[in-house]
Amino acid sequence: MNDVTQELILPFFESMGLDKYLLDPDVSEVMITNGLVFVDRAGKLEEIDGIKIDDRKLRAGVEVIGQSIGDQIDDYQKPWLDSRLPDGSRVAATYPPISPQGVVLTVRKFLRHFTTDQLLERSALTNVALELIAAAVRARKNVLFSGGTSTGKTTMTNAFVLHIPAHERIVVIEKPVEMRFSQRNLVRLEAYPKVGDRPEVTVSQLLSLTLRHRPDRIIVGEVKDSEAAFGLLQAMNTGHDGTFSTIHANTAFSALNRLASLAMPGFGSLDLSRQETAAAIDLVVEVTRTADGWRGVNCVLAVGEYDDRSRKFETQELYCREAA
Repeated sequence: MNDVTQELILPFFESMGLDKYLLDPDVSEVMITNGLVFVDRAGKLEEIDGIKIDDRKLRAGVEVIGQSIGDQIDDYQKPWLDSRLPDGSRVAATYPPISPQGVVLTVRKFLRHFTTDQLLERSALTNVALELIAAAVRARKNVLFSGGTSTGKTTMTNAFVLHIPAHERIVVIEKPVEMRFSQRNLVRLEAYPKVGDRPEVTVSQLLSLTLRHRPDRIIVGEVKDSEAAFGLLQAMNTGHDGTFSTIHANTAFSALNRLASLAMPGFGSLDLSRQETAAAIDLVVEVTRTADGWRGVNCVLAVGEYDDRSRKFETQELYCREAA
């Protein structure tokens, strides 16, 4: 965490006896639920014994954090907080009635980013998976990174963005900002929710703006809604090759169906949406987290056409960790 982020939240965590977990490099998330404290340490969840957080104290701290970063949370109009801290760490909180057992707070720390060589050293990648994905990047293929919560989708995407040639112009759309780049010719756009009189800016709106900035590559942090999915497929299928995005899905194959289902309202039918998905996506990289805490690439799937008769995507498994 950088100094500004620590100034915002470290005193609050110190008052609860949780500062050491916030500063521990092996802890990626700190979670407070129903007064109980849990941490994600090296990919494994553990409960912190002997600590019980008072709900009123937690509420006061959440409101201070929200005010400090220009976001609001209250019991009636907006009983949730979903924002980023200055260093890119994410803070999420909910109030009753959304969380009937009391205030819930989760801080996902901004961890250092890795190169693909470093991920290789950590066994998050194998040489085979690395070369398959890197070759797709060099060939300007459209790549979709899929995975569940905290599997490392963003980390993996960020690592392969570093393989994009330095002369190419990149436009990045995120909500919130998480990735870090070394490229100089880079445009960053961030979507944000409606807060007070400030109107919402959506990923879909930013995708439209992106086309005005002459991108060689478009990177979309995560596709979560119908408009963003439709806009992403439209961009991919209108000449913007070499696009990356991430999506929440447990397997590479289910990622295709999820993307098509999200985009379906824009196309008017599921079959047409699946056809557009198959035409747009060249490669799906499945990132997973195992019970022992390992995170990395589990599967690489090449995408062909969509078969109308069988109503299935034609795919080829290029890599599977279990068989590697």
